[in-house]
Formats: sequence, C-alpha cells, structure tokens
Amino acid sequence: MTDSIDIAEDLGVVPEALPPIVSARELASDPRPAPPRIVRGVLHQTCKLLLSGTSKSNKSWSLLDLGASVASGQKWWGHQCEQADVAYLNFELADWAMRNRLTALLGARPECEGCQDRLFFWNLRGHNADLALLRPKLEEQLARHQFGLIILDPAYKVPGDRNENANGVASDFANTSLWIGL
Repeated sequence: MTDSIDIAEDLGVVPEALPPIVSARELASDPRPAPPRIVRGVLHQTCKLLLSGTSKSNKSWSLLDLGASVASGQKWWGHQCEQADVAYLNFELADWAMRNRLTALLGARPECEGCQDRLFFWNLRGHNADLALLRPKLEEQLARHQFGLIILDPAYKVPGDRNENANGVASDFANTSLWIGL
C-alpha cells in the first residue's frame, strides 16, 4: 500500500481550515471589533473594493483621487477618509504619465496637497504583473510600511497570462490575501 500524495501540501499551499458554524448567540457575543474604517460608509481596512467601468471611464483617475484622499485624510466623493499611508501599484501608466496625473489632481484638489509623504507608487508598467510572480517582491515592499490602503490599477493586469474573465481566476484574485500589515 502506498501513501497518498497531496501535491498542494507538498508545495506548501494548504488552504486554511474553514471556520466553525456558530450559533446566533456566539456570533452576537463575539468580542472582535470591526476593522478600522478607511472611507467612512464605503470601505474598512482589510476589505476589498473593486471599481469597474468601461474603457476610458476615468477609473484610474478615480483611484488616484481615492489614494490622495486617504493619504491626506480628506473626503472622497463625499465620504470622509481616515488618513493612512497608501500604496498605489500602477501596472499601466508610464512614470511620467502618473506624475502628470498626480500634479493635475493636486492642482484641482489643493486640500490633498499634504498627501505626498503618505502616497507611495510602485510603477510596474512593462513588468510581468502576474500576482503569483509578483507576490514575494510585493510582500517585501509592503512589509516596509504599514499601508492602510493598497490600490492595484488596473486589476485586469494582475492575473498575468490567465483569462481575467474566467470565474476561477476572478475568484482567486478576490480571495487573495496580500494585505500585509493591515
């Protein structure tokens, strides 16, 4: 008789155990508080927000505005933000284009001027954006800071060569826990 082989276990990719089923009384008596809010009424720290829209619908501008709002503790679309360091992982725009957008945004939103020391960019245009390959380097970069918000832009670049529209790929991305220090 041979021992069974679990390739996932051999590779160290064993999923976490599932949580137990709990009664309403246990749930109600759980002492764990909600995580800190990043954008009041919209987003808590460690949670995910997906901003989607058609091509050229200003998604990157909106995400840059979100990053500047959180980094400066200002309102974003009418919602107060808690000030926190922000990591903006830019997979699409050239460095100069991101710089020009940031300059234009801060010109239009002078109340966010103080964000420059709390808003960090990792410009990865032209680099393989597959999260599976970037993750070790990303974790190394993120471990140096206590980021309250991490922005991946655009999200469709993260699956690398995998089909971004496949349910399994989208599910893997949504379930990925890369939020170091949050």
